[in-house]
Amino acid sequence: MISAMLTYSYRPHYRRGPIRFQGVLAGALLACVGAAAVHADPPAASAPSTTAPAQAPWPASDTVLNYLQQLDQHALNYPVARAAVLGCITTASDDRHADETCRKNRQRFRAQNPAAPIGTYISGGGCRRRAQMRSYPSETVEYELLPPESFTGEINDEVYTVNVADPQTAERFADAIVRAVTGRGCDFVYLDEIRHPSSGGTRIPWEKMTRFLGRVRSGLHAAGMKLVANVAVSPWVLAGHEADLLQEAVDGMCFEMCFEPQWCRTNRERFDAEIAVYRQWLAAGKLVLLIPNYSKDDAVLEDRRFAAGMAMVIRERGQPLFVHCDFWRSMPTWIDWPHKYAVPRGELARTGPTSLKRRFEKGTLVVDTAAGTVRSE
Repeated sequence: MISAMLTYSYRPHYRRGPIRFQGVLAGALLACVGAAAVHADPPAASAPSTTAPAQAPWPASDTVLNYLQQLDQHALNYPVARAAVLGCITTASDDRHADETCRKNRQRFRAQNPAAPIGTYISGGGCRRRAQMRSYPSETVEYELLPPESFTGEINDEVYTVNVADPQTAERFADAIVRAVTGRGCDFVYLDEIRHPSSGGTRIPWEKMTRFLGRVRSGLHAAGMKLVANVAVSPWVLAGHEADLLQEAVDGMCFEMCFEPQWCRTNRERFDAEIAVYRQWLAAGKLVLLIPNYSKDDAVLEDRRFAAGMAMVIRERGQPLFVHCDFWRSMPTWIDWPHKYAVPRGELARTGPTSLKRRFEKGTLVVDTAAGTVRSE
């Protein structure tokens, strides 16, 4: 998932605490924040309003195909890229000018992307102690805000796992999340560390996990925000009833194990199932974010290009399907594929055991699932 503060050895390197890109394993996308008067988390609301504001639709990937997962203190040293969505704005918890850092990043991003929704990061899996927070705004609900019996006993990188299988604990934790993010001035919450039993990261049944997500979503809607869950699972695993449960519980979903090469691309049934769940969620108006995060170093760039090719052949006009780019890299050419190729003019076709093709108004894209490549015709 994506937890934790993004630290740089340089190149940027994700670790747990406000942002750790570790695919299914990972952690903390952090939070977006408006200007505040003092260096402290924005004040939490005492309770969500009972009247939910109308929810605006997600932007479509008809012009650009990319989104940015985060901007942190280092982003001020780079040009601001075009992007349809921003996952969060964050900085280190020891940044003496945290409010100013977040305000500048927000202003710069808004100047380049005036209509893009901006999210805030918080963990949906556990809590850190107040003194152990690594990000601003805080990357988890404070451990001290929940009673000791709320936790499973599992501690991972100073994060205490919350037992959302217990209905009272799930309700208490969901409400604490809503209070923590209310007042941050963002459009949605990027809820990290949502685990599926198949990934080995939790024993909590999926039905109970999605019930917890639904509680969070209801509270966020009352506060004028949407919910995007970063789920630690290969999406094909969810095909069927479990995909329906997730669809009912959130406004958008993010996956770091999208089109994983070892277990998905090599198996046609699984690959087709993954395509089917994305199309189901997109048809329902859900935001789908892809962060291929299973390769090391620059190999991840090829994974993202492949994911971009798959996004192009899967999506229909008007649907919100985006692939992650890093703010510190030059933007790849594939971000402009929706503009370059324009409107789909044919259906997705399988032209061979590992070959998928789709025709567009201004060209044709061919994806080779075995080679992990995308080419135009």
